[in-house]
Amino acid sequence: MTPRKFSGSVGVGAVEDHDVPSVERRIVPALPTATKAPLPNATLFRFCVPLVEAFYKQVPVLAYAATAVPDTMDGAGVLYTTQEPLEVAALIDAVVDDTQLYDRIVASQEQALQRLRAKDFDGTLLGYIDQVLKSPRKPMPPVAWDFWDQVRLAEELFELQQYRPAVFRGLPESPESKTGLVEEKR
Repeated sequence: MTPRKFSGSVGVGAVEDHDVPSVERRIVPALPTATKAPLPNATLFRFCVPLVEAFYKQVPVLAYAATAVPDTMDGAGVLYTTQEPLEVAALIDAVVDDTQLYDRIVASQEQALQRLRAKDFDGTLLGYIDQVLKSPRKPMPPVAWDFWDQVRLAEELFELQQYRPAVFRGLPESPESKTGLVEEKR
């Protein structure tokens, strides 16, 4: 099944001729309202906000179990680990064809959404900020008095190596250097 036929068959016509990440900002707000079919291939989204948005709009979410997706979905929706398009299409087909399964997925997403709403995100963030502010400051790392001189000299040597590599061929070989600036004779 080609991507065009697949996306058209599940009612996601807005996506059929485009790569989702390149048009994500325009499509994501409309995607859950454009269809009652499951939100397919949620791995294409860069952040998990579209997943939660689909939960809110009662669109079943099928997502590849990677990165933060399983934690964001919090046991709701359908996670899969296969990367075979026909297997994913079979999952979507099963959800679309079975109204009881569809309803159970939407109900589990509603419960996950309620758990998300119950969390105190502001308090959690402020708690982390307070923890950082209360922690002791680390001392400044020691810096050699000639640090910036050494940086300048290293940049000059790099420039010589890049633009005038023959300069380094005239230097005597370093006995311990195996991969240094000096080319070793074989």
